Amino acid sequence: MSKLPTLDLVEVIEQSPLGFRRLVIFFLIFLFITIEGFDTAAIGFLVPSMVKAFQLSSTEVSGLFAAGMGGLLLSSFVGGMLCDVYGRKRVSVISVLIFGVACIGVALSKGYTELMLWRFATGAGIGAALPALSTLCAELTPARSRSTILAIVFSGFLTGSVLAGLVTGAYLHQVGWEGIMLIGGVVPIAMIVLLAAWMPESPRYMALRPQRAAEVPAAMDRLFPGREFTRTDFVSHENPQAGPKARVTELFRGRFAAVTLALWGMNFTVLLSFYTIASWLPSLLNLGGIEPAQASKLASSFQIGALIGSVSTALALRRLRPAVWLGTVFVLGGLTTWGLTAAVGTPWFVPVTLLSGFCVAGPVVGLQAVAASVYPTYMRGAGVDWAATLSRVGSLTGASMVGIMISGGLAMPDIFRLMLVPMLLAAACAWFLQRGMSGPVNMGAGGH
Repeated sequence: MSKLPTLDLVEVIEQSPLGFRRLVIFFLIFLFITIEGFDTAAIGFLVPSMVKAFQLSSTEVSGLFAAGMGGLLLSSFVGGMLCDVYGRKRVSVISVLIFGVACIGVALSKGYTELMLWRFATGAGIGAALPALSTLCAELTPARSRSTILAIVFSGFLTGSVLAGLVTGAYLHQVGWEGIMLIGGVVPIAMIVLLAAWMPESPRYMALRPQRAAEVPAAMDRLFPGREFTRTDFVSHENPQAGPKARVTELFRGRFAAVTLALWGMNFTVLLSFYTIASWLPSLLNLGGIEPAQASKLASSFQIGALIGSVSTALALRRLRPAVWLGTVFVLGGLTTWGLTAAVGTPWFVPVTLLSGFCVAGPVVGLQAVAASVYPTYMRGAGVDWAATLSRVGSLTGASMVGIMISGGLAMPDIFRLMLVPMLLAAACAWFLQRGMSGPVNMGAGGH
């Protein structure tokens, strides 16, 4: 009996051209993340209409935002573990199904309690889907292209946020807020067929699990049509348990203490500001006498600015020290949040909002690249995970605190102006970060 040829799995994935099949898979992941961005942002554009439908107070609106962010925060903790136990593809499919059904549940809700529960479920589905889809994408991508592909794929989240504003502005009068939420639920459920049919499970994941190793050749055949891997033995020298396990205390050893504190501070303050503005900007416009559909169109300028800013940040961090770029845009971001309230109802509103999105939300993706670049390999996972956790805590805080502050007597324009404070703190953290870094950020490649 002849012995089957043996190939190194990682070597094949790393050295093969991306090819049409992988590019289609990356595009599908981009589409799913776009839908997640749509569902996350849509609630902010729809709140003025939902307030009228359910007679919601500012505190109850904050509760809706907090429920979604709370579900996302909770599920993001377990999403990675579920991927390792059940597989990247399976968790992706189930998570997309959950947030699709939950969006439909929001649309069909008859009371505030139902809204809260379905918003929590929406956040939980999105929080679990994001790590599953990002892990699958990373494991199908060669190291030479990984950071670039991931940055492009995750720009889908901001693209979806832009679409949420534009779709709401265009169709709110025709279909109501319920119709917009139904779109956000039906589309991902319909697309699950594409996810199941086109996306293989990660061969790297299956190769490390003896009970699934026999499935690797078929998965590689799907990734690389025409290569005929069916009668091939694949070996993988990757070991997810290799190397020391970094504890959180190690993130504060030596020069990494300054790096970690700065990263945590930036992720918390920037995401707090981002979700405060993104969630409540349509309501600010509505208070200024602008009807909900038009408010959604105007407020989408913030997400458009964020999308442009994310590309600019990716390019700038290749050439500039993070303190130079991030510190500058965060200061400008703080000033533009101060100017947003003065610009409502004037021709200056869209330009100011575009600049605010560019400076406040644009660097968010870049912060993840910085976190991935400043730590050595053995502690990189812990460093990135903890930075992401602080960003989610900041998101939850920003999404939920406005109603509480309004109940305490602060007007919404004053709350927007207060966002100058966290943005200036973020700028200070950017300069503090430089003590632990020596140059531009490598966003062109990722590690194995």
